[in-house]
Amino acid sequence: MKKKNKLMTICVTTANRAKELKKCLISLKKNDLAEVDIIIGDNSQDDKSKGVVKKIFPKAKYFINKPRTDEVKNTNKCFSFSKTPYILLLHDDDMLSDNFIAEVINAVKKYPDADIIYTARIMIDQNSVILKKHITNIPSEYIHYKAEKILDHYMLGNIITTYQVPLMTPGMIFKTQLYNKTGGLNSKIDTHYDTEFIYKILALSKKLLLINKPIYLSTVWNGFSGRTKSSERGVVYFAQKGVIDSFIEFCKK
Repeated sequence: MKKKNKLMTICVTTANRAKELKKCLISLKKNDLAEVDIIIGDNSQDDKSKGVVKKIFPKAKYFINKPRTDEVKNTNKCFSFSKTPYILLLHDDDMLSDNFIAEVINAVKKYPDADIIYTARIMIDQNSVILKKHITNIPSEYIHYKAEKILDHYMLGNIITTYQVPLMTPGMIFKTQLYNKTGGLNSKIDTHYDTEFIYKILALSKKLLLINKPIYLSTVWNGFSGRTKSSERGVVYFAQKGVIDSFIEFCKK
């Protein structure tokens, strides 16, 4: 019998957070994984996370970087192994709702012209206490956006009334072919390399689709996430000159 091709690869990146990784993988395992490949890139200093993966997902593609590398290179390495049409980045301290994959797969099949798909999300603290829900007040299950409009929003910091759910790298589903064209995350940028990646992939995209259901759980540690407070309101400023300079050079190619 011919092996069925998978539709999406979930790339889980982790580093020295075996406890969080366990919760993340347990949430992932509660989903229907029939059309999903799983790749776990480990940048830990010890083998604790390796033991978690072996216990929960022994058949997943797993690698540990020895010597350790940085987060950007670990993420790009995960992405490079994808053989499916779509990729999802899942951080080790985030979690998925039980129906996350089913909702995404359904959306991908229903709207194959969407280059990027993302979902409303729940912000939680390190104890899994809900802090905030990012969901639009538009009474629609799916909301379509033009990539150009969202890129302008990101770069200029303009508030778009209907844009109430921030587009973040973790939890973003995007076409693998678009990732290949971006050249990946840029390790030469000290910070906000995820923002620069979003700029690039938006520049290559035409349509975005928001699943207006809070089914991705994003962890905020001690009141701070890796992003600015403005970004969590759906307003993102370009932050670093290096990000803009890198993006301009990308656009010249």
